[in-house]
Amino acid sequence: MGDTIIDCGGAGKGIRVKIVNNFMSTALNALTAECLALSDKLGLERELSIEVMSGTAAIKSHMLTTYPAKVFKNDLTSAFAVELAHKDLLISLDLAESLDVKMEMGLAASAVYKEAKDNGRGKQDWTALYAMRSPDSQSK
Repeated sequence: MGDTIIDCGGAGKGIRVKIVNNFMSTALNALTAECLALSDKLGLERELSIEVMSGTAAIKSHMLTTYPAKVFKNDLTSAFAVELAHKDLLISLDLAESLDVKMEMGLAASAVYKEAKDNGRGKQDWTALYAMRSPDSQSK
């Protein structure tokens, strides 16, 4: 289905990368649908919303922006704190609820941010979510 071939290493590694990629792509698709539904319900111009988000990690990808700058360097000093990200997420969820927009992915994300705060990571950079999930991460 793809047109680019990348050697992922030894036996079975290609399918592993495919599974991880498909997980991210399908989960992001569900989140994208929620974001656009909220944007539509708020009466925002779709092109304008996309233009604004295109200048942020929302579209540029955390893997290419925030993660290399912070958690991949074992630096969890806050550029944008977990607690602030959670606060912003809760504002969005409250707004969506008031407009009767379903936000299952947003609710799941809120639970993860709450877990991070409950585990003492509230003041850390929001990329600390990776450190919290990865057993191999040095940034704990």
